[in-house]
Amino acid sequence: MCADVCSRPKRYPGRLILAMLLPVLLAACKTEKDPDDPTVLGVPPATAYLGVEYYYNFGAYGGEGILDYSLTNAPSWLALEDISNKARQGIIIRGVPGLTGGERGAGDLGTTRNINLVTTDGRMAGVQPFDINVKENNLSLRAEVFTEGKAGAAKQGVGERCELPDLENSGEHNYDINLYDDSGVYLGTEARTSETYPVLVRVMLERPSVTRVQVAWELRSGFDPLACDPTIVAPHQRCEHSRQNTGDAIIDRDVIAWGSGSGNSLPAPDYLTYQADEQGRYTRGVITIEPGIRECYIRLEVVEDSVPEPSEVLELALTEVRSGLAGLGGSSKGVRTSVIIDDNEPKVALKTVMGGDRDVINVGSGQEYLAVLSKPAEITYRARIGRAVSSVAQPGADYLIEIQDVATGTWLAGDIVEFPAGQVTARFRVSVPAASYSNPSDNDKAIELAVDDAYQAGRENFAGSDASLLRIGINELTTRLLVGGEGVFIPSDLAVGHDGRVFVAGYNPAAANQAEIHVYSQKGEGLGVLTSTAPVDPLAGPVLDYSERRVKEGDQDVLRRELLLVYGTRGTLAGSTNAGGVDSVVSLFRYDPASAELYPNVWSQQAGTAGDDIPRWGAADSFGNIFVTGETTGQWPGETQRGGRDSYVQRIDSVDTGTGPAPVIAWTRQAGSALEDTVAGGATFANSGLVFGSTAGTLEGQPTAGMTDLYLYSAFNADSDLTVYQRGSDADDLISSGVYSGGTLWLLGNGDGRYEMARDEGVADDSEPFLSRDPLQSTAGFLLGYSTTGGLVAALTLNDMSGETDIADEHYSSLVAFDGDVVVGGLLDNAAGLARTGVPPQPEASPEVPEEETTGEDEPPESTDTAENSPIVLWYQWLGVEGTAIQALANYRDDEITSLVTIDTTGGRFWELLIFSGEGRLLNGANPE
Repeated sequence: MCADVCSRPKRYPGRLILAMLLPVLLAACKTEKDPDDPTVLGVPPATAYLGVEYYYNFGAYGGEGILDYSLTNAPSWLALEDISNKARQGIIIRGVPGLTGGERGAGDLGTTRNINLVTTDGRMAGVQPFDINVKENNLSLRAEVFTEGKAGAAKQGVGERCELPDLENSGEHNYDINLYDDSGVYLGTEARTSETYPVLVRVMLERPSVTRVQVAWELRSGFDPLACDPTIVAPHQRCEHSRQNTGDAIIDRDVIAWGSGSGNSLPAPDYLTYQADEQGRYTRGVITIEPGIRECYIRLEVVEDSVPEPSEVLELALTEVRSGLAGLGGSSKGVRTSVIIDDNEPKVALKTVMGGDRDVINVGSGQEYLAVLSKPAEITYRARIGRAVSSVAQPGADYLIEIQDVATGTWLAGDIVEFPAGQVTARFRVSVPAASYSNPSDNDKAIELAVDDAYQAGRENFAGSDASLLRIGINELTTRLLVGGEGVFIPSDLAVGHDGRVFVAGYNPAAANQAEIHVYSQKGEGLGVLTSTAPVDPLAGPVLDYSERRVKEGDQDVLRRELLLVYGTRGTLAGSTNAGGVDSVVSLFRYDPASAELYPNVWSQQAGTAGDDIPRWGAADSFGNIFVTGETTGQWPGETQRGGRDSYVQRIDSVDTGTGPAPVIAWTRQAGSALEDTVAGGATFANSGLVFGSTAGTLEGQPTAGMTDLYLYSAFNADSDLTVYQRGSDADDLISSGVYSGGTLWLLGNGDGRYEMARDEGVADDSEPFLSRDPLQSTAGFLLGYSTTGGLVAALTLNDMSGETDIADEHYSSLVAFDGDVVVGGLLDNAAGLARTGVPPQPEASPEVPEEETTGEDEPPESTDTAENSPIVLWYQWLGVEGTAIQALANYRDDEITSLVTIDTTGGRFWELLIFSGEGRLLNGANPE
């Protein structure tokens, strides 16, 4: 070969011969290449497992002949495989840690470094170094969440698997249950035989083993029959079902490895052996995983009992490897998995007849309510109604629960309702006895009812609880409350604050129209009058806000309660001057129980432009920033007047001057069109002030949608650009009020159209919706929901109480957020009207309930859902007395709707406070006359 010639040339004497031979030899060398050094190709896996075959096929190239191979520094279990094809370049390494090379078992665990595979052609050599870490072939467990009364699903695993055990049939198990009297005292035991349903727990090896692996397993639970509640001695219901035992499954009653009567219907597969414990129950066993199998199954049985239970948990643990090479993860507790069992007993929810979960009843009266079963049953179920731990009101003295006698129809004292087979509702009644009820505190008491889980625990044929509460406020203001009259006090707004106190703002014609706040207790008692002396302009009547926030005063964390009174005046506050026309007046009052005034005036401020500045809304945010919105015919400093009447939003800071807080206008932002712009209110969010209203022009250059549009914008500082959102239909969209709640700005208005959200045909469902309007024959209200960036999220028309006619004229002027919904008020055909809007309660009954079993007078109203889950009118309430109108609304604890109602009579105009439940019932007296 050329390599031989080139590496060992012969020498000849004489320069001439050498000179002649060298060109020939060099020419020959240029036609062939030196061989590559022997080289090993490939890097073997860095991890091996005990009992699992380790295998890698190296490639190789180079050298001048057939390559030889050898291992150096290799573990004893690893070896080269004989090469039968000597012409093949490469070699296979193979071994089984723990078995080959001496069956050292766990002695082969650990990392061997710098193992070398050496290949050589006899002259040159190539080396491939590598490391191998031998780990245990660990076992693991996996379980789904199981449900009583349902067999487990046969999940497809990975790799080679054992044959699935029988899951088609059910089993049977005999066990004893404990019996208790009504107080929980142990009475004895009774034998039970229940059907069982098979479920699977998957047992998996990390890698298929070459050995047969046998592993012991057992069921474990934290249940302790002696773990009693305080002061209780076993045996007792409050031991077996104590707080400590809540959520712990009882082995033998809730779950068993192999039912005592399951031998014929659920035979054990060949690879699974069940073993009895000391009590003779099958709660443990051994599973065998044959070579090459990666996944097998332990079949358990869930006992189908008739006891209401929360979701319960137990453990299945692999405790010992009896034979073969497999690991338990190095834990002394073995490999464990939680087995969770959900109960399948029907659950009970307590509801109002309209399907809600809050209500109010008067002292001396009562109301009927519904217990609603989640699904019909083939047997009679019961449920006990009890006092929730959070309930302030106490059973007996404060309220009574009554159950209707089916035979006589009379209401009898009792707290257990029954659901005959196939029935999903049962009525009960809650009443408040006037003779025994007492409440020394300012706030109304509230009843909170729930299914009595503590009583029902361990008792058969009781339904479970859906964990919800029925809250029933107890109203003590049961008579009408007169709060104003012409020539005496003209109310314009109200708020509800701490301890249920009601604050009514207005002005006093008998005191030169001075602004006043009249304070009442929740029981209707007058607590005092707060004043701001600048005369009120009747066209800019007082608006009121109550707020609470926590602040630091020195080292103390103090709850600060404040009232903000905002109105317009053509006069002056003491020490102030009028800037021209109507000025804005803002007065801050702060609750101080140590003060003789109760709510001392912290400061008052008068401010304005040369024009009329009419405030329409004011409030403090959670940081104490005060925002005011309104209309101006002038020009605020640094701003530009756009037309006859502009909108503005203003922030006022309460600054500590050393002698006390004082108001400072931080900034004012003004926006408008060339025409008249009205402001309907405002809101606070994200440290900003939000203003909204109506415009007939193009506000700050925004395009018009119709004749009169709605608009909204927010501001958070003095100089950032204002982004105005002008929206509407092709007609007049006149906004009267609004509220920001749950991330949505709800705008209330009036018109002669039906409003809906719409999208262009053929456009994707997630496209931006727009406001659609169809004409009506009468005036109606509308409620529109917008994001703070002008996106339409809801549209609802308020038209006639029945919703089926179009004849009544309605005008809505006030609204309030209430328990996640919106309540609106105004008048309907010259009489006070009220409506609640929101997403309807979802039905509690299972969709499996046949129609004939879920209709009738005992059923909650059928919900009306839309494709967008938009709000609907949940109810209307009409006082039916001409000359009445709802002027303002306030929310008391999401329990009661407090309304300021005007009443026009032949003797003049009066104002009263009327209280409504969240479902529209008038609580304090008959309709005004």
